[in-house]
Amino acid sequence: MNALECNKKEILAAKAKERLIYVVLASLLIYIILSFVLIANTRRQLAAMEVAHQASMRKLILRQVKVENDLRISNDALAQRLGVTEQELQHR
Repeated sequence: MNALECNKKEILAAKAKERLIYVVLASLLIYIILSFVLIANTRRQLAAMEVAHQASMRKLILRQVKVENDLRISNDALAQRLGVTEQELQHR
């Protein structure tokens, strides 16, 4: 093997290493970009779910207030029919 052949092999090996470095860097860049996209998407979904949760809680609270009012009205009507006061109902 002469010096020219050794030099060519060294050049080819150096080019292969350089390509490998570029492939690794490109892979890392794709990974970072994909991570940012997925993080942004997750944050957006979380914000939407939080808004939906708050809306559901408002609905439930309004429904609870309505049920409590209906129950109070029903109890008052029943007490009036029976001729019993609210204090007597609570005492029993």
